[in-house]
Amino acid sequence: MEKVRIGVVGVGHLGQHHARLVADIEGATLQAVVDVDFERATLIAGRTGSRAYSSCEEILGQVDAVTVAAPTITHCQIARLFLEHGKDVLIEKPIASSIREAEELVKLAAVRNRILAVGHTERYNAAVMKLDELSRRPYYIESQRLAPFSARSTDIDVVLDLMIHDLDVILSIVGDAPVREVRAVGHPVLTSSIDMASAWIEFANGCVANVTASRVSREKIRKLRIFQDESYISLDYATQELHVWKRIFPDGQQAAPQLVEEKLDLTKVEPLKVELEEFVQAVRQRTEPRVTGRQGLAALQLAQVISDAIQPRIRASNMIIPRPLANGSIPS
Repeated sequence: MEKVRIGVVGVGHLGQHHARLVADIEGATLQAVVDVDFERATLIAGRTGSRAYSSCEEILGQVDAVTVAAPTITHCQIARLFLEHGKDVLIEKPIASSIREAEELVKLAAVRNRILAVGHTERYNAAVMKLDELSRRPYYIESQRLAPFSARSTDIDVVLDLMIHDLDVILSIVGDAPVREVRAVGHPVLTSSIDMASAWIEFANGCVANVTASRVSREKIRKLRIFQDESYISLDYATQELHVWKRIFPDGQQAAPQLVEEKLDLTKVEPLKVELEEFVQAVRQRTEPRVTGRQGLAALQLAQVISDAIQPRIRASNMIIPRPLANGSIPS
């Protein structure tokens, strides 16, 4: 079987790693890197033994598939172009900047019979992949995702920037259960959009998720806790550690129960590498990716509900919203 010819569109902070990793995947060839900053594209192409381009149209006849790591606002336009020309596409999260655009891409991929994958990288974390074997009808899920401020991704709010990772994981855990109710709070702090947010999500099966995200924290925390019958699971995304506490009755059902800890030995992986390897495999074997376009759409829909629930609270608080400067920084 011939190698899959891959193009990487957008080689900024994240896209450069797409190019680096694709170049080393067996069964794939990094055919092209594309960036509107041609000097940047040339630099990354030189590092990875590829060719640099400044427009997507230039590579349409040279690739079988692309990964898109460009700014969110460009996702739909770029993905649409390649899907219409019969190429498979992996888009970094969020799938698009609006639900309408995401729905368009999902429909187009289905009509063209193309693979549309979404880069929710945490789903390829070793600890998260192990959850498939451990989660059993959870009744309460708690997640925290806190990070220091970075000037990157300030074109979207913290719900789409950070919280959406956990929303996608939680949706994969609860399965097909629809969302029954959402309550949320949040505020801008250093940008003109929501920088910290907390959401309470109730699903139709009775499970409740309490999700917190901040991009103005002094420390980095990425943790998930799952409470279910007979066990409690604690997951650290950063260390890829997974602890399970199981409830036992050492002296029979009439005695007080105890919790026994079990730390699972997992082999750490580079989630982005696994994500890209699985995308190449999906393209070669025509199989469904771990995170499909429809799943990316579902995560975006829930994120939008949360953002929409927060906005009235911000308006009611009469809070002074920071005004971004032209370069994206905040006035002092």
